[in-house]
Amino acid sequence: MAANPLYWATLMPLAPGIHLGPYEIQSAIGAGGMGEVYRARDTRLERTVAIKILPAHLSGDAEARQRFDREARAISSLNHANICTLHDVGHQDGVDYLVMEFLEGETLAERIAKGPLSTEQVLRYGTEICEGLERAHRTGVIHRDLKPGNVMLTKSGAKLMDFGLAKSAAAAVSASSLSGVTFAPDKPLTSAGTVVGTFQYMSPEQVEGKEADARSDIFALGAVLYEMATGKRAFEGKTTASVIAAVLERDPEPISTVRPMSPPALDRLVKACVAKDPDDRIQTVHDVKLQLKWIAEGGSQTGVPAIILHKRKNRERFAWALASVLLIAGLAAGYLLRPVPAAPSLRVALNLPPRFRLDPYNPSLALSPNGGRLALAATGPDGLQRLWLRSLSGEGLQPLPGTEGATYPFWSPDARFLGFFANYKLKKIEIATGSVQSLCAAPSGRGAAWGHDGKIIFAPSYASGLYMVAADGGEPSQITQVLKTGESHRLPQFLPDGKHVLFFTASLNGAADAGIYLLDLTSKKVEIIQREHNEARYLQPGYLVFLRGRDLMAERFDVVHLRKGGEAVKLAENVTPNAPRFSGAYTFSDNGLLLFATSPESATNQVTIFNSDGGLVKTLGQPLHFDNVMLSPDGKRVALLAQDPQSGTDSKPDFWILNMATGASARIAAKVSPRLLSLSRSSPVWLPDSRQIAYADADSNLNVQIADSFSPSRHVLTLPKNVPNNTTALSPDGKMLALTEIGASGPDIVIQPLGGDRKPFPFITTAGSENRQGTFSPNGKWFAYTSDESGRFEVYIVPFPAAAGKLQVSSGGGQAPDWIEGGRKLAYINSERKLVAAELKYSGQQVSVSRSREMFGGKPLPALPGPEASFNGNAPNYITPDGKLVVLAVPTDLNSITPLTLVTNWAAGLKK
Repeated sequence: MAANPLYWATLMPLAPGIHLGPYEIQSAIGAGGMGEVYRARDTRLERTVAIKILPAHLSGDAEARQRFDREARAISSLNHANICTLHDVGHQDGVDYLVMEFLEGETLAERIAKGPLSTEQVLRYGTEICEGLERAHRTGVIHRDLKPGNVMLTKSGAKLMDFGLAKSAAAAVSASSLSGVTFAPDKPLTSAGTVVGTFQYMSPEQVEGKEADARSDIFALGAVLYEMATGKRAFEGKTTASVIAAVLERDPEPISTVRPMSPPALDRLVKACVAKDPDDRIQTVHDVKLQLKWIAEGGSQTGVPAIILHKRKNRERFAWALASVLLIAGLAAGYLLRPVPAAPSLRVALNLPPRFRLDPYNPSLALSPNGGRLALAATGPDGLQRLWLRSLSGEGLQPLPGTEGATYPFWSPDARFLGFFANYKLKKIEIATGSVQSLCAAPSGRGAAWGHDGKIIFAPSYASGLYMVAADGGEPSQITQVLKTGESHRLPQFLPDGKHVLFFTASLNGAADAGIYLLDLTSKKVEIIQREHNEARYLQPGYLVFLRGRDLMAERFDVVHLRKGGEAVKLAENVTPNAPRFSGAYTFSDNGLLLFATSPESATNQVTIFNSDGGLVKTLGQPLHFDNVMLSPDGKRVALLAQDPQSGTDSKPDFWILNMATGASARIAAKVSPRLLSLSRSSPVWLPDSRQIAYADADSNLNVQIADSFSPSRHVLTLPKNVPNNTTALSPDGKMLALTEIGASGPDIVIQPLGGDRKPFPFITTAGSENRQGTFSPNGKWFAYTSDESGRFEVYIVPFPAAAGKLQVSSGGGQAPDWIEGGRKLAYINSERKLVAAELKYSGQQVSVSRSREMFGGKPLPALPGPEASFNGNAPNYITPDGKLVVLAVPTDLNSITPLTLVTNWAAGLKK
């Protein structure tokens, strides 16, 4: 006899198409310990509903069935806009079910996971939760499991759900204590030795097994309000016992400590809700609701605590909302509308949320001209870098779709558009519509400026002059010429007259005259303004601002006569520098705002070993400041150029050698500078014997160092001046060194013989950029590298030394090639950050890919070898020769907060 399909529902989840009475199951929504919820269609009324049934493992549990029935009775007695509506109850073939309103939205828990709610949202949703809870209490129902997961945020407002632990207020229910069970006349729905509810939101009397009443829900409500306002639980602990101890003994950290701009009245209200003694709490939800409404209507009188002035080196942790208060107050007074406000300069900490990281190799920030919004290029929780938008009058980061991989954001004068570089193009996005448009080609953009005349000046590459293009796109025209190989014009800015452009000239090989220059657009005349190592920005009321080390300096500049004067004055310190790109992590608005990032001391990486399926094996050594890992040819040791965090990020780096088997580490002095570390130009290259490393120092000398010794390094040769210290790979016989040469079209690969006449010869030269990710095959007959000659970086293989008949290995983007299994496979990272192994087939001087498969379990890598996806790093050897282990530099600070500081009326501090 065929079993009724509903019989199987007691053993496994309901399948789509099964009917419970007139309700047709469509899909599963979710499941918890006390119920499974499905989306269903009411075939009579043609509406979508939610069906809740007991899970299979509880279908025969009498106590669970009683709890299920109690939820039905509790909800049936309630009818309110802020409570999930019960439509029907039913029983069919042994399956009990509830039919409820289908709610579209997200739970409060899901919303809090994105970050704290704004004060306005806390007050609005808090009031709506009170409305629903008040109706329940007046009907005689106590929820007993109020928590963010049981509140749904919908378009119509907040709705309470899951009354499975509810009880009648008239019944004298006593929950079981931690030491025993006491049964009341209305048997408690709890197993022996347990307490019902969720510990983080349970009142002390519930935890102690005492009688719960409406004031227990008020305690939970206070914990929920606290979490909404701070993003943190009021009562935390690593174990159940420590959570219980927190509920019974400790008060949560004041909201004002976590979010200083929260209304003081909200802090007092929450404190009164979570009082340990029920008699000390606010006694009714109605009173809580009135307090929330009063705070919402109280405006600045309840919401603005005293402003604390900044003191040097004092790292106040203010909330983002303070920026809004300062801006609104400033606009009301009118002082932000003038070039030099009369009000004092104030500083506020505006930190990025955890798991948001500025690009460490190009920290890009851009305040809109009116100071209302901040655009930044950052890696989010999904591991992808894109542009994010932050309103200074609100909270939260808004992703801008279509800007993946973006760098150097810049605003249009009217703040309607945001320009940026991505995927080898200069692009713009319209903020209101999200429409993205490609304007022209830009292989590796290095900054741009949007003029009032609808023209954009930009640097299309890191080794080019400046170009101009219409803001609507088109063919760009060149406006400056580089005079020497290795010279780079970048980071342009229009001066107020629109006729002159400030820009920085970088020297990539020491042959050019680096500094701050001025371009006359009419005459095309270029003159130097100042010798500096970083870009400068002109700011009203007449200053050049630039980084000197980590100090942000301001110096008087006469914009009419185009000359500087006076001494430079320190404006801020410990500003994150961008040494490889000659800029820094700071931005200004036209109305007196300055925002800058400071380098967190914990910005370190950990050498981490995974198996080929992505499983964590172990970590090696201590967290250090470094980029690349280089495995020795025998796969037994790791070499890296790193700084000890205790020495600071401005200290001289050394080589660290780590043993893969034992984890033992050796530190070897290196003849390199901190700048070379940030440029990733001096990462070590192993010699074939796996005992020595070669590297280029700050003076372009190629040195060899014994990896286990503190003995002096051995000088081998001096590299050509147009080769900026970029050691790429050493041939297996130790006779040939692959280097990167900065040519007219960008970086090309040259071969430096280490014997004979030692005369370098070109190897791979194209119109594209061949970066430093090149590597010889184990037999030395093939060479793998990356190039953007197709318009995006891909992985290629060519014979060595002929370099004829190249094979494109990747498609859709590739980087970081690494030979494994004796050259039978070439591993690389695709555009989705997945590790791919291409199986190779050789025939004479020809090679082909027979098939490719994903490694690392098909999961994206937690980190990329080399500096992110910017293709600036040396070719890392990060997979053991047998292909069984993957060694990566994994960030240790994914949950740390990137410190940002907002300064209002920055020029006030410079006035004497």
